[in-house]
Amino acid sequence: MKLPPSRVHRTQHGLLSINAIPWANLYVDGHAAGHTPRRRVPLEVGRHQLRLVNQAGEARTRTVEIAPNRETTLTIVFSEP
Repeated sequence: MKLPPSRVHRTQHGLLSINAIPWANLYVDGHAAGHTPRRRVPLEVGRHQLRLVNQAGEARTRTVEIAPNRETTLTIVFSEP
């Protein structure tokens, strides 16, 4: 008797492109992810918590929903020039 091949569970991903004005350090789900601008960062599908902290220490938080095989684009403005 032949068993069916095992199915490999593959995690689906989408992309996040994010900018901040002025630039900021980016944290995704509590983990440092560099500074803005960041383009086409692969993330697992679902909700993610973003935290951005600029040079002055101001912080902004956002929740983003990442869709499979799609790019989510976000710009955060800390202050107007």
